[in-house]
Amino acid sequence: MIVAVCEVQLASVQADELAWAFEPGGETPGRQAGTLPGAAMRWRAANLTMRAADHSKRPAAPKAPALRRPVPDLGLSHLCIQCRTLASGLAVAQMGGFEAIEGPTDLGTGYQYLYAHGPSGMLVEMEGAAFAPADMPAFWIGHVAWAAGDGAALAGFYAALLGRPVAASRRLRDHVLFDRVTGLEQADLEGWWVPGLNIGLEFWQFHNPRPAGRWAGPGPSCVAFGSDDLDADSLRAVALGATPWTPAQDLQDETDGPVSGETRRFLDPEGNRFDLMPQGADWHGSLPDPELLQRLDRWHPARRQEAGAAGQADG
Repeated sequence: MIVAVCEVQLASVQADELAWAFEPGGETPGRQAGTLPGAAMRWRAANLTMRAADHSKRPAAPKAPALRRPVPDLGLSHLCIQCRTLASGLAVAQMGGFEAIEGPTDLGTGYQYLYAHGPSGMLVEMEGAAFAPADMPAFWIGHVAWAAGDGAALAGFYAALLGRPVAASRRLRDHVLFDRVTGLEQADLEGWWVPGLNIGLEFWQFHNPRPAGRWAGPGPSCVAFGSDDLDADSLRAVALGATPWTPAQDLQDETDGPVSGETRRFLDPEGNRFDLMPQGADWHGSLPDPELLQRLDRWHPARRQEAGAAGQADG
């Protein structure tokens, strides 16, 4: 059974690109910084570890890169970084070289939203949860997102792989505020969500504008899931349509680095990388707050209203 998202791997990002939000988690064990192309920098959020290739010997990316990830392009799309106050969070991100497409926007969900590009051109979503309790960290990860050619099918693949239901689907079109957030015109898209792990999984299918192609630049390149039964989960992945993958198949892979010999690597039905890794008994102890999102959801105004109504009914 898959029990967690162990890490999200990032390709072609700068060594300090997320330092404004998350503490450096150190180099991958067994490698010294910069000694080999696969040496990897880690960042640790309260509920997720992120890993990126070490580009310390490469020229720094320009502050305003010529190429930034288009929101609709296919593939692993972005990480969602959440905080309590989005205006303050954006100010900190801007000091780290991120530039927002538009300022914080309220879409009526209880959160505020914006999309921003980092110094490398990677895309992030930022969400402000003003209802979050005061003891939350400054920043945490809400979800990782895919942009899919067939969003329903891809969400269904991961839901079946994880043994969880697709929680919801939603069509967004003729939404002026969403157009503003994404910098798109007359955006028309569908979304699906698979919750229940330490971070959420989000899937989008753009009907307008149509994706120009598959993004191969900076940003998330692989999601690694923790499994307590690698053989069973690997067999299920292949039966659901995944393809075993080896690094030689993709010369652009920059996050390969050192991994456990037991790690199983795959491409999902749309060609996105994912790994299955052995889940250690101490996995939850490796992160400060792996249950953070479940705790946050209980503070959402809609959940509190539901709890209050249920309490009145019981009374």
